[in-house]
Amino acid sequence: MTKRLFFSIITAFGYFGLMAQSSGVLIQGYATTSQANCPTPVSYTYVMYGNTYTYGPNDSVDCFIDFGDGFDTTKRVPLSYNNQVGSFSFYSMHTITSPGIYTATFIATGPDGDADTIVTTKMVTNTCNNVTGKFYKDNNSDCAFNAGDDPFIVQNIYLYYNNAIVGSAWTNGTGDFSFSALSGYTYTMRPAPIAFCSYACAGSDSIVFALSGSYNGDFIVDTTAGFSVNSYGDSSITYCTVPTSINFYVSGEAIGYAAGSNMSVYVNFGDGNDTSVLCPIYNSNTPLQSWNSYGITHNYFSPGNYAIEYIVTDPNGASDTIIVPNDVVISGTCGNLEGIAYLDNNSNCLFDAGDSVISNMWVYVSVNNAYAAVVHTDVNGHYSVSLYPGNYNVGINQNNGYTLTCPSSGMQTVTITSSTTTTADFGMECPPGNFDLRAVVNAWGFRPGFSGLLYTTFSNLTCLPTNATVKVILDPMTTYVAPYYNNTPVPTISGDTLIWSVSNLSLNTTNWNYNQNYFAVEILTDISAQLGDTLHFSVSILPTTGDDNTANNFDDFSGVVRSSWDPNYKQVFPEGIGSTHDVAPQTDFNYTIHFQNLGNAPAMNVLVTDTLDPDLDLTTFHVTGSSHFVQPNIEPGNVLTFRFPNINLPDSASDPAGSQGWVSFNIESRNGLSTGTQITNTANIYFDFNPAVITNTTLNTIDIALSVNESELAGAKVYPNPADDNLIIEFGSQTTGVYFLCDITGKQVLSGTINSSQAMLNVASLPDGLYMLIVQTENGNTAHKLVIRR
Repeated sequence: MTKRLFFSIITAFGYFGLMAQSSGVLIQGYATTSQANCPTPVSYTYVMYGNTYTYGPNDSVDCFIDFGDGFDTTKRVPLSYNNQVGSFSFYSMHTITSPGIYTATFIATGPDGDADTIVTTKMVTNTCNNVTGKFYKDNNSDCAFNAGDDPFIVQNIYLYYNNAIVGSAWTNGTGDFSFSALSGYTYTMRPAPIAFCSYACAGSDSIVFALSGSYNGDFIVDTTAGFSVNSYGDSSITYCTVPTSINFYVSGEAIGYAAGSNMSVYVNFGDGNDTSVLCPIYNSNTPLQSWNSYGITHNYFSPGNYAIEYIVTDPNGASDTIIVPNDVVISGTCGNLEGIAYLDNNSNCLFDAGDSVISNMWVYVSVNNAYAAVVHTDVNGHYSVSLYPGNYNVGINQNNGYTLTCPSSGMQTVTITSSTTTTADFGMECPPGNFDLRAVVNAWGFRPGFSGLLYTTFSNLTCLPTNATVKVILDPMTTYVAPYYNNTPVPTISGDTLIWSVSNLSLNTTNWNYNQNYFAVEILTDISAQLGDTLHFSVSILPTTGDDNTANNFDDFSGVVRSSWDPNYKQVFPEGIGSTHDVAPQTDFNYTIHFQNLGNAPAMNVLVTDTLDPDLDLTTFHVTGSSHFVQPNIEPGNVLTFRFPNINLPDSASDPAGSQGWVSFNIESRNGLSTGTQITNTANIYFDFNPAVITNTTLNTIDIALSVNESELAGAKVYPNPADDNLIIEFGSQTTGVYFLCDITGKQVLSGTINSSQAMLNVASLPDGLYMLIVQTENGNTAHKLVIRR
């Protein structure tokens, strides 16, 4: 029988999703580059990677790249395996010396001869930034950018040649963008789609032009108001009893409405009842606006299938109607699925005496490849969910530091019948090896003479218990005041350093419901601090001896002194490199949502909602900390909800410190994302029945050049980490390449060439902190997070 090879190829430059199939081989193509396309000579990193499903662990894939300028390269790449999925990757540096438009060809061939080919167009030029423009909203309808017009920020513009994307650019803080292109060719410029935008003056979202020297073309959006509905639905999937209370939500984007305007949302619940609510339209630092309505609650008293009707009407009377048949199905004939996640200490695949429970594990219930329910285990390792009768697949989050052994397949098939309980337990074991300590520091609220909050989250990512010491170094312009929450012990203070000791830290001692594994303290910013000053904080967790990954034992945070700030905001770590906050594929993001009650009375309940970016992997989501007891949930449409019931959050006037709270969670980006993929996140915060407070939007951009590929750089070592005066990059043989060292802001602070088996970087003049080292060689790319500390 012929084997089948399935893989993805990352190509050289441009944004496109090309799907091809040949000889049973499926290729998905995209692109990356290490530099701009001008001036020549230009060096690029060409990347090729993919997955296989039927070859053996000793097989290889032949990777071939024709760069289109008379040069090519080839390499046989061994497969690596994770469960049943094989993967390979191939990195190759190449320099193009002459301007031109080149077609690069990528071919991957399996061991049985199955192969597929993908091509992409690449443009190289000697003239830089000769195609320019602006993207803005023309508020006075004069087809020119002037006072009163609004620029679009962080909007993506694409440059096409012969229907292939040969360039992309983001608008900056003033709405400007620029490309580098060859003269003598005809191009098309087009922005990423914005559904409700209409283009003024030119009347189109496409600009076609023949380039001769330079060109300027603007994308102008007129003043016509418009809106879109981005998400809608209800808070749960299965309803089995009556009466039952269901929460509904509707949200979307808008443009062109006056400040203080409202969208009107009408919901017909399908049982003879309806309601209407007003949703404020919120402005941001770009013409795009947002609106949402959460907390529409309705009680159903009879079983049945109910069609829900949503009608959204803007301030000008324009409306959009959405009817969802059988959106709410209430049945009295459900069964129950429950189970225990446990540490199988005696390896008998039974939860019995001597085994320990595992909390905060997400259980995924699916039918026909769609989620029917997502629930988490409680403090007793138990989960429970009501389901309609039928067959379901039940799995559990395996990205958690444990090894799932019962069942070994990782998936169980269950049959749910009416009014009965079906059990599906999951047994785990601790994999052998060392411990892996991790610490992250964060802080906010820097105002001269005022108190702010600093907290560090810490954990052991393995099951092997170890004693640990957590040290936080404060900025000289701040001083420790007191523990922020009662669960934070008083630290030992040594100069500018706060020190805590932790016993028997492991995965089994992590429980976000009870606020473990974080320390929060109140800090005072010195009255002499100046607006715009940057304050630096760092954390370390020791020991490093016996730690599998010492790079995550250290973390730094920098914050700016301000006269005022919005205390309801969202943070992401890592922040990423540069203005587009570039990160490697499959980055593990830690998001923290801060909130503060700025009203004049306590908030009885707080609700935080966060619609996940579709490029984030829902199955890797887990809560890592919260200031108060929280009830997390995953709702339809990948909407995270964090409910703080009976929080009784004081108002900021009566209790500034007590009026603040936060929730933090980790989640990874999806596998296979291409360079240029943006990952954004915005949260909505509801204090009782008040309108949502909308946070800032975080941004990260995938850059495959930052990928860590140890198999391609076998034998490469970067040490010591932490470094003090010198940093060494060591290879197993003679190597040619380049390196770049960037600080936490993405600024390049060191660079150089590699022409031997070892390179030494003198970092003595660099300040202590977190850095990213990027190494590019003829054998591949690698990125290392490292710390400089003396």
